[in-house]
Amino acid sequence: MEKKFSNSRVAVYRRQKRKLAQFLTAFPHGQGPFIPKKFFELPQLSRQCECKACGPDDKFEYNLSYFIYVSLSTQILELLSIPNISESLKYRFNRTKRDPEGYEDIYDGEEYKSLCKRGKFLATWYNFSLTMNTDGCNVAKSSKSSAWPIYVEINELPPHMRKKHMLLAAIFVDEKHPIMNHLLRPFTIEIRNLFSTGITWKPNGHSEVTSRFIVTTCSLDAPARAAAKPWDVANEFIHYLNVIRKNDVMQRYVMIRAFATGIVTHGIKNISALVALPLFNISKGVVVEAMHAVFLGVVKQLTKLLLTGTKAPYYIGAPKNMNLIDQSLLSIKPPSCRSRKPRSISTYPNWKASEWRNWLDYAPVCLLDVLPKKYVTHLALLSEAIHHLNSDCLTPTNLERSDILLKKFVSLFQKYYGETNMSSNIHLMTHLVSVVKNWGPIWAHEAFVFESWNKKIMDFISSSHARVNQIAMRFTMRKFIIMSLYDDAVSTETKKLIAKQVKVSLESNNVDTKDRLKGVGKRITRLPTDSERVALIKFGYEPMNLECFEKMTLNGIKYECQNNKNCKFDNSIIFDGNNVFGTITSIVKFCHRNQTIRGIFILRMQQVNCILGTKHIHEVTTTLNDLMFIEESQFIKPAIQIATSNQLYVIKQTNCWETD
Repeated sequence: MEKKFSNSRVAVYRRQKRKLAQFLTAFPHGQGPFIPKKFFELPQLSRQCECKACGPDDKFEYNLSYFIYVSLSTQILELLSIPNISESLKYRFNRTKRDPEGYEDIYDGEEYKSLCKRGKFLATWYNFSLTMNTDGCNVAKSSKSSAWPIYVEINELPPHMRKKHMLLAAIFVDEKHPIMNHLLRPFTIEIRNLFSTGITWKPNGHSEVTSRFIVTTCSLDAPARAAAKPWDVANEFIHYLNVIRKNDVMQRYVMIRAFATGIVTHGIKNISALVALPLFNISKGVVVEAMHAVFLGVVKQLTKLLLTGTKAPYYIGAPKNMNLIDQSLLSIKPPSCRSRKPRSISTYPNWKASEWRNWLDYAPVCLLDVLPKKYVTHLALLSEAIHHLNSDCLTPTNLERSDILLKKFVSLFQKYYGETNMSSNIHLMTHLVSVVKNWGPIWAHEAFVFESWNKKIMDFISSSHARVNQIAMRFTMRKFIIMSLYDDAVSTETKKLIAKQVKVSLESNNVDTKDRLKGVGKRITRLPTDSERVALIKFGYEPMNLECFEKMTLNGIKYECQNNKNCKFDNSIIFDGNNVFGTITSIVKFCHRNQTIRGIFILRMQQVNCILGTKHIHEVTTTLNDLMFIEESQFIKPAIQIATSNQLYVIKQTNCWETD
């Protein structure tokens, strides 16, 4: 028996080794999953390396810059081999919408829906769309080099799976920036092949289908956008005024004219490689990217003005004011889905993008006692508008309200802060609503999910030599290891070990259980209290016993009962989806007529009013006797509690999909 087990292990090892060899040789290069590409013209370079793999071989070619392109077709084929992946790819048809008219994902955008009409490309469930991103990131703090990856995510996957199954199309590392058209060329060639030829596979082992692919959205920050389109960076703001309103055909005409004449026309210098993408609308497909334009752009700029404008009427950078801000800011205990706890306002130059996003929620309350009301109200315009646009359920009414709020914010910004501070990012705020109308909420196409992968691929680098090769090889190796989680020949114990090492959930591909409340930790069985019985009777439940938990997960988010522990985060404040805020007191499970009922008891917060004319910042009071039972639901989400010297406020988490 022991010998048989040993032989089985050897067989599994050999099978996995063969699969790895097949996986690596499947890329369009005989020696590995990459193709070096020449980037910069060097006068010393007298010949080309024929094998395209051995690299420079003399001092004249030592500084040759290149990038590695990784086959998307191979990565997609591996993804499609995951058991039951076809059910996940039908998410857009099977999801539960809260508001039939609401903007809840990219599928609700007008441009996406136009591609889903009868006879259109996405009308067939097995045709898919992609969002691509590229941006520079530092290789290391002490290095002058930057890495430029091209990421691709499949829009038809559920949001939590888009991040997990990210595709890496190319990677470039150098002290110089890449020539974007060169970097994008093999990508556009392969997308054209994926559009025309597609990939043939068998969903759930049944009859074959051929899936075709298009790029619908391109998420770029300002420098990458200027390089990809390509624009004259010095005249970028003028470009927005002249070109952004034009349609796709007009932009293509301007590009051809600029290419033919060699003259910058309306800020455009050349033809963009993006025009080669099938069915891609270069006018609407290159979206306003919120992480850089809003959070690292407008919010950071406005906060810096408030803290450094010493002679301005809005100046709040005095030590006394900073201390008052910190009293409210540092007392905030956000839910753990916001992985960064608030830092002192004095550290703002070092804040990350997610901290600026969170600060936009906190700022109107934290600045109430230090900033003149008209400036706080002005900031609240932006805070509420972005809160709505970043929501997982944006109603048409709130969309129109956001448009009004943003236009008012931009108009008053010049009045309050002067024309000299009117940056291109401020102007971009007037285009955010049209982006959401076309492609859904801003979380569906912003760069947070792509930026989170930058940290992962930079960790692949262990030496300054051949960094591009290290990233490409270790990314594909990681993909191969993750694929072993779906191999029946791999034992459960091994799968758990792999999942722990690569930090991937074994259950995260299961769409059906995402809305299921799962108790965590020690389980206690007890009788309901009198107040709990009263709350349950309102729902028609009269259980004899309750199974109670201290913690739970719901929709992939952690929650816990209220406690007196001094923790960095507070997972006990919730919003039920029906305008009710409360604090979790118990997490329970019980049987009712042969059905298992799961839910939570909360102490309901009494809402007083919304402040500063907003609809998202609620002043509340707490009570000790308003107990309420809430059944498990996909609409439950965390909330943030903010306390000032004499008031208490709550703000619901905009969505549970965004990467922190």
